[in-house]
Amino acid sequence: MNPCRPRLPNHLAHTKSRQPMQKRISMLLGLVALLSYGQLKAQCPLPQRQTLVSEHFEAGLPAGWEIQPGTGGGSWRIDSAGFGVYQNPGNGKWAYVDDEAANDIGTASILSASYQLDESLTAIQLRYKLNFQEYDGSGIFRLYAWDGGQWVLIQREEEDFSGLIEIDISALANEAFRLKFEYDDEGAWAWGMGIDDVEITAFKGLCHNGLCDRGESPEQCPTDCPYNPAPSPNWVPLGKDLQGRKVTYKYFKGNTACDDCSQSIELGFDFNFFGKNYRTLYINSNGNLTFEAPFVEYTPEAFCLKGPKMIAPFFADADLNEGGSIRYYLDEHYLVVSWLDMSFFGCDQNCDLKNSCQLILTDGSVKQIGPTPLPAGCTVVFIYGDMQWTTGSSSGGQHGFAGSAATVGMNSGDGQLCHDYGTFDHEGYDYYGNVQDLGCSPNGVSHLDHSTIFINGEKGKVIDLEQDLNFQAVATPQGNLLSWTGGSETAYFSVERAVDGAGFEEIHIIFPADSLQGSGTYRFVDEKIAGKWCVYRLVQVKENGTIAYSSEITVHNTYQPASSTLELLSYGPNPLQEQLGLRYVLPRAGRLRIALVDLSGRMVQHLEVDGEEGENQLSLPVNSLPAGIYVLNMKFDGNQINVNLLKK
Repeated sequence: MNPCRPRLPNHLAHTKSRQPMQKRISMLLGLVALLSYGQLKAQCPLPQRQTLVSEHFEAGLPAGWEIQPGTGGGSWRIDSAGFGVYQNPGNGKWAYVDDEAANDIGTASILSASYQLDESLTAIQLRYKLNFQEYDGSGIFRLYAWDGGQWVLIQREEEDFSGLIEIDISALANEAFRLKFEYDDEGAWAWGMGIDDVEITAFKGLCHNGLCDRGESPEQCPTDCPYNPAPSPNWVPLGKDLQGRKVTYKYFKGNTACDDCSQSIELGFDFNFFGKNYRTLYINSNGNLTFEAPFVEYTPEAFCLKGPKMIAPFFADADLNEGGSIRYYLDEHYLVVSWLDMSFFGCDQNCDLKNSCQLILTDGSVKQIGPTPLPAGCTVVFIYGDMQWTTGSSSGGQHGFAGSAATVGMNSGDGQLCHDYGTFDHEGYDYYGNVQDLGCSPNGVSHLDHSTIFINGEKGKVIDLEQDLNFQAVATPQGNLLSWTGGSETAYFSVERAVDGAGFEEIHIIFPADSLQGSGTYRFVDEKIAGKWCVYRLVQVKENGTIAYSSEITVHNTYQPASSTLELLSYGPNPLQEQLGLRYVLPRAGRLRIALVDLSGRMVQHLEVDGEEGENQLSLPVNSLPAGIYVLNMKFDGNQINVNLLKK
């Protein structure tokens, strides 16, 4: 979508009866959006802003600023007094107009200096404190910005307000940027207004930092902001199944226009949601599915939430009365639900903002969408069209944005287990992360345009498709040897196994601290093998909550490892150098068999040595071995010991 689409705010003809949490949102015109973000957690990768302008009026009129006296005789003042009974919302001196004292200010303005806001700046934000007070319907405050060719109205106030204003002025940046604060008493006696603590901040030179920052786009910074072709190659066209065959889609609620409504669906197959199987769910008009109960609440909150068991491709206040439709197709193995050209609550006939998104839910047997293979473990897919709004008016939205941010993810309902992909409350492509894990503020909704999110419904985790774990598995005399490398930003690895065609089960967990000598190389020997063959896969659980699956590897169980009763007192050095020293205890005199096996299962050294009952010592030459990972296997009378070794 175009993040710079100018439009005037609509006038709402209706509001919902339930009163949501209210926020004071100033009327913003043209190319701007109001920001109202909370304090970020330290983990969020949001870059640091640079302060470009900071004026507090303590030394009087700032250099380059200009006062235009009122047409009725009064003018702006700079001191620590107030107008009437109203005071500075900041501290110390401020710039203000006292219409109550002057009686007839008329129209009076104060203009800022000229500031160079060049193309290297992104997410340029104006912040200032305002106290505006009308009297008996008289008095207007207007804020203009110079866009390089003309004055553009960016804020207008006709109702009392005192507090902090934040406005994104990125689209107005130019090398001669100015502000004009204008008060108009409309020819009648009124109170007045004042401003303080005027600041302009921005991010500078953020392209190529690996993050799609606010104000950046795929055109401006393709290395940071991915370009998703329209439409998504994964989008399932209306009237088609996942294989492209012609099928019939049903209308949600029989194509009845409704607001905050729900419909139950019998799946006919088991869907595993956070470890529990369901066969019934509810399609809800506000961009989500729920289990066990319908959900008609319209004001979203960031996950994790206590209550709704929800899958939300885009939980926001939609209204079918304003246009759009919801269609679904039910197969014996999957469900497709499409929210098409949906409008937000409060969007009137002059509003053309629409959202389209799609959800695919499977029983785990579906392997691809058309030509696109699904990643291992994927049972939920979010697919997006053009996303053009985030918030309905009864959720605090101002013409589709700001207010209570839209939510994307999965919520188990216990208030603790969820996947929060992120919240969205403004136009733009920026995406820093989620609230639950990173404490990030809301993101730009265009980040979702024509994108696809793959999720494991059983774990409630987004699947990372870009991770190459170099996963290998081979049969050895000691058991099935699994190895892999890499895995940046890993919380832990889960090893999963399926025996003779049964389902996958977790058999082991490995943490980053368990890598061989901190090398980033991992190994695990599955000694408790059974059946004729095993299928292994590796699940990488990342610190940000996403997961990555390795490829699946089948191992034929050609070896049956025996349990060990040998006592290995010491061995080393490890990593290997010239010699490998061994101290071990034999339960009785006899022949000890020693082997070194590489990752391919090939025996690279073999030795048989007679030993005495009790403690024995042995030194093996290993200087000729190439770098790699090896298994030391010691066998005595049917018993064995396995040791992991590293050669650098």
